[in-house]
Order: sequence, then structure tokens, then C-alpha cells
Amino acid sequence: MAQVHPLVKTLLGYAIPVLIVAGFIGILAWMGSTQTDPNAGTLTQAVTSDDWMKGTADGKMVIVEYSDFQCPTCAAFDPVMRNIIDEFGDQITFVYRHFPLQEIHKNATLAASAAEAAGLQGKFWEMHDELFDTQDSWAKSTDALTIFTTYAQDIGLNVDQFLNDLSSTAVQNAIEEDYDSGLASGVGGTPTFYINGAQLGDLPRGYEPFKAIIEAKLLELGVSTTEPTDSTEASNQDVT
Repeated sequence: MAQVHPLVKTLLGYAIPVLIVAGFIGILAWMGSTQTDPNAGTLTQAVTSDDWMKGTADGKMVIVEYSDFQCPTCAAFDPVMRNIIDEFGDQITFVYRHFPLQEIHKNATLAASAAEAAGLQGKFWEMHDELFDTQDSWAKSTDALTIFTTYAQDIGLNVDQFLNDLSSTAVQNAIEEDYDSGLASGVGGTPTFYINGAQLGDLPRGYEPFKAIIEAKLLELGVSTTEPTDSTEASNQDVT
């Protein structure tokens, strides 16, 4: 067996600990370089009149949802949010923002475009509801455009205008602005909710848990929840 020269042993005795420490420092540096954005979990883009909102325009509680029309979990949460709005619509402001996961949902951006194009004719929420109600019908379709055109007819849109608006700069900019603001706010999947600017951690498992969160936070804000109302004020703000 080959013998290791004593000098080499001495050098190795110094080198190995140095390499270990250097490697540890390198790992710490790598960890530091991959820390989450300090803004993650905080809504970075304030709600404005350009947002799509329901409920009251001046609610003490503002709930912002980043959502994808082709996301099955988003579709499952849609009736939950409709019930929340029905019950607390005079106390909260609900805002919908686009976050299409185009890499895994091939029709998501087109669906968002359909909703925005409908919004240009004052019927964003009608298209929003139609898309979620019928998600199974178009999610995997290779001709979603034809399906969305039928929806446009069904909700009373000018179809020619709808088709022209689908690829318009106004529509695409609106979607991109929502998506970019979601990234800046730490959105990593859909749906993601923010309540008064703070990201909601674990998704509530259904209506009653979500309702309990809303009631608790309203009480923290000094808003009584003893007599919830069914009246809802919807705002279909046109994007110009």
C-alpha cells in the first residue's frame, strides 16, 4: 500500500477543516441568496377603481383573491366566495384578480381574456360565473374559443366586439398587471387570498371555516357580525 508522506498528512490536516468551514459558509451564503422576498405575503398593489369588485366599495375588510379560471380548487372556492359575499356583502369588499397558471392550464389565459373582454361590455361577473360554473366543459378543450364565444352570446354581448377585444392591448395589459402584482405579493399558486393586505395562510376547508375567519377579523375591526345581511352591491368597473 502506498505510504502518505508526513508533510502531506500535515497539509491535509489543515486543509480538510478549512474546506469544511468554507463549504458551510458557502451553504449559508446560498441560503441567504434564496430567502423569500420581504414583500412576500403582503399585497403590494393597492385596490383601485380599476379592480373587479363585489360587496361594498368602502368595506372595512377587503378580500383580494388571485385566481385562475381553469384551476379546479378555484372553481371549488367560487361558491364559497359567492356565499361569503351574499352574507357579508355590506361589510366587505371582494376583489378578483387574474393569476393564470398557463404552464399547466392551457386555456387559463384565454379564459381570463374572455372575462376581461366581457368586462369591457359591463359583464365581467356574468362571464366570471359562467367560466367557473362550466369549467369541466372547456378546461381540456382544444377549441375553448368557440365555447367562450357561445358564452358571450348567452350573456348578451356584442360577439364581434368581444372577439376583437380578446386580444386587445387593454385586455392583455389588465391580465399581465394582475399577474405581475401577484408575483410581487408572493402568490405561488391559486387561489391565494389577502385580507386587508395580509396573505391568508392555509386555505379554509369550506364555507363555515371561511365564514369564521371573516367574522373573527370583522370583530377585531370593531364591526358587528350579529346580523349579517343578504344584500350585495356589485361593482362592474369597466377597464378603459
